Amino acid sequence: MRNLLSFFIRYNSFFIFFALEVVCLASVFRLNYYHKVSFVSASNDFTGGIYSSYSGFTDYLRLADVNDSLARENALLRSQLQSNYWDTEVKKDVACDVNMVQAYQFFDAKVISNSTTSASNYLVINKGSKHGVKPNMGVVVPKGVVGIVMDVSENFATIMSVLHKDSKVSVKLKGPGNSGSLTWPGGDSRYAVVKNVPVHVNIQPGDTIVTSGYSSIFPENIMVGTIESFESPSGSNFYEISIKLATDFETLEYVDVVNYLFSKEQQELEGQRK
Repeated sequence: MRNLLSFFIRYNSFFIFFALEVVCLASVFRLNYYHKVSFVSASNDFTGGIYSSYSGFTDYLRLADVNDSLARENALLRSQLQSNYWDTEVKKDVACDVNMVQAYQFFDAKVISNSTTSASNYLVINKGSKHGVKPNMGVVVPKGVVGIVMDVSENFATIMSVLHKDSKVSVKLKGPGNSGSLTWPGGDSRYAVVKNVPVHVNIQPGDTIVTSGYSSIFPENIMVGTIESFESPSGSNFYEISIKLATDFETLEYVDVVNYLFSKEQQELEGQRK
């Protein structure tokens, strides 16, 4: 306490000067309209800048929550698309109401690990068996196909990426509808190859490749990519088509897992032929 009093006594002239300056400035701003308006305006600019910076900082901290919310909303909206519903009504000679039953559901997941540079690339997502994820489920993003669920634990799942030497996805040309098989030859993560499309099919660079719907993994007409170039190897009746993938595998953050609601029934029926 004694040291504090000594400090004020030693610098009393400064504090007196500071107090007088405050009184003078207060009088100027209170009695002079122009100065008062200028002071208020400057104060508003200063405090507004502080609040704006604080708001930007808090918004940045909330980005993860916002992204999670948008991913959930996107998965919900994708599940409600009419293309994911089947018409189960048997139509006869008379008109009847359409009876639609949902065939596919989508739920969001965050990518927590992703590789693109090896010959066998995988992703890991933060959803597992307790969230409904099962092996052989498809994984997509709004722009295209990502891969297929391989292994599942309670809280996580491993996805075989389209960028995997053993990956094969049934695809087709969006226009003519002729199907083929999507594989990845390695190298550039932006490109893949489609094989087994007959050479009599008229194709052009820029044509769209989509999923065929011939499996219990992906719905029909999910975007895959566009044709860059094609050739017919000597002695072959099929094209080898180079496509640019629609999915940007280098920037994956959120994905949608595809739950095909009739998967078990279809697989059991197909198993009877073996």
